[in-house]
Order: sequence, then structure tokens, then C-alpha cells
Amino acid sequence: MATEAAGELYGTWHVPGRVVWLWGTYLLTLALGFGGMAVALTVKFFPSGAVGLLMFGPLAYLLARMAWRVRAAKVVISPDGVLIVGLWRTSRVPLDDATEFKATIAPGNTGQPTIELINRSRRPIRIWIFNRNGFVWQLKSLAQSLEPDADDLNRALAAAKQGS
Repeated sequence: MATEAAGELYGTWHVPGRVVWLWGTYLLTLALGFGGMAVALTVKFFPSGAVGLLMFGPLAYLLARMAWRVRAAKVVISPDGVLIVGLWRTSRVPLDDATEFKATIAPGNTGQPTIELINRSRRPIRIWIFNRNGFVWQLKSLAQSLEPDADDLNRALAAAKQGS
């Protein structure tokens, strides 16, 4: 998943193409469905159908935005710091604040194995492109399967800190 650029980037990790295609298609289909419902309700039952536009319009927008951001999701380690582009937000962490990448099972209802960036100035940042899904009895092995990726990220982070 990592690629090296001559002197500028220490590593770039992207979402695998099959995940981009699957999630992008799924979210875009939902967005078009909700957008179509919003338009149909507005046209058929105007003016009371405009409520459908107010209800389904923002939902369609959010789904389309997520579909667009799936293909842009990535992690970049450069001399400027660590850039994490996810589905909802983009995080920039200076190299001085970035401590390590750690494969873990995210706490909370989702309980997904993922890789987190541990940093000094705020809570850990979960990296969406490394999320894994599975049954409860598989979570530890799925988290362990992410350790080679976390090691790659940590090597690139160490190289970036030595190079800057």
C-alpha cells in the first residue's frame, strides 16, 4: 500500500480499488435514491411535498459527499507532517505531535479493528482506510493482521522525523 516518492513523501497509503468501487457505488446509489425521492415528493405533492426535499435532500447530499470522499481517503507522511483524509474529516498532525501508529480495536459500539495515530496534542485519530469488519470472535486476529501496516506507517514516520 505504501509508495515512495523521491525525497518529498515518506509514504502514501490509499484505499484499495475494490473498496473504492464498492463503497462509492453503494453510497452513490443511496444518494441518488434519496435524491430521487426528494424530487418526486416535491413534484407530486407540491407545496407540501417540499418537506420531502428538506428531509431527503441533505441526506442525499451527505451520502454523495461520502461517496466522493471514499476515493480521496488516504494517509500521507511528508516532511510537513501526517495527513489523514477520512470520510468525514481531514486531520493534519505535525511530525512533532505524531507519536506512533497502533493497530487496535476501536472502543465504542463499532468495535472495529483499525489503526490509530497516537499523538501528543489530542485523542488518537482512527484511520478509516484500515478499518476491518468481522465477527466478535475474529476481532483480535483482524487487529493483528493490521500490525504489518502499522509497522510500515511507523517506519515511514520515523524516517520523516529523522529527515526533518
